[in-house]
Amino acid sequence: MPDSRFVLQQGEDWKDYTIELKARKIRGAEGMLIGFGVKGSDELFWWNLGGWGNTRTAIEKQTKSGKSIIGNSVYLLLENY
Repeated sequence: MPDSRFVLQQGEDWKDYTIELKARKIRGAEGMLIGFGVKGSDELFWWNLGGWGNTRTAIEKQTKSGKSIIGNSVYLLLENY
């Protein structure tokens, strides 16, 4: 499955939650994105695993004005399986 997306509907009472998943990188130059903390289409976060040509991982934030890295990125290489 080259692209798999699962979306939970946002609830007004969601304050804290845990996401558990198993994921495998099969091929490609990039890693994967794990989305969380969506506050409408104007603000969302994702964990970028193996981004920037499969060299780094970071938490990123997207707003109306653009995207930015939260904190520091860490060097990481995801292997294909």
